[in-house]
Amino acid sequence: MLAGESSLILSASTSFKQRLELDAGVSGDKAVIARFSAGLAVAISSTLNWTVGLVDSCNSRPPPGNKQNDRRLCAGISVEFGAL
Repeated sequence: MLAGESSLILSASTSFKQRLELDAGVSGDKAVIARFSAGLAVAISSTLNWTVGLVDSCNSRPPPGNKQNDRRLCAGISVEFGAL
């Protein structure tokens, strides 16, 4: 597995994260699986964040009948709790 990740603070209320993973298949078919994910969080208040995330997965040799690429887009609200 080979992976890279970065996080950026764009402003006092906005952060961005991205990650890329490359993984050799274990089934013996020499497939390579790549996953890219990115997320953006914007503070709405001191405890609430609006979040958007994108995940793109690619299999170089998908099983018959399956697509090679899969994309997901998610949006939501997250809650931050104080230190536990």
